[in-house]
Amino acid sequence: MREDNLRRLDAALQELGARQPDGSAPALIGREQPEPVVELTTDRGELKIIPEPTGTGGYEDLRRAATREHIGQGLRPQVASLGDLTRMLSSLGREQDLPKVLDLRRLAELEISHGIEI
Repeated sequence: MREDNLRRLDAALQELGARQPDGSAPALIGREQPEPVVELTTDRGELKIIPEPTGTGGYEDLRRAATREHIGQGLRPQVASLGDLTRMLSSLGREQDLPKVLDLRRLAELEISHGIEI
C-alpha cells in the first residue's frame, strides 16, 4: 500500500479499464483503510485486489516462499506458496473455504512426498 505502488497500480487499472461494481473508477490512492478485498471489473474480466493478505505479515512475508511461474507472453509473476495460500485461506475462518483448505493441504503433501514443485 505504499504510495509509489498505488500509483503504478492505478495506471495499470486505467489501462485495463477497471471499474467498481457501480461503474465508477477504482479509488485506492489516499485510502487509509481499504476494503479487505477490492472487487473490480475490467475489459479483460474480473479482478480482485487484496491490499493486505489476511494471516500474513503482508507481501514481504509472502515473498520468502514465492515462486516465479510462466504464464505466457514472457510473463513470470511471483506466486504465493501452497503453504502461504493455505495459511491465508485458513485465517479467514470461513466454513465455506474448508474444502479448498483441505485440497491445498493435500497438494502440499503430494508436493512433499513426490519431491516436486507444483
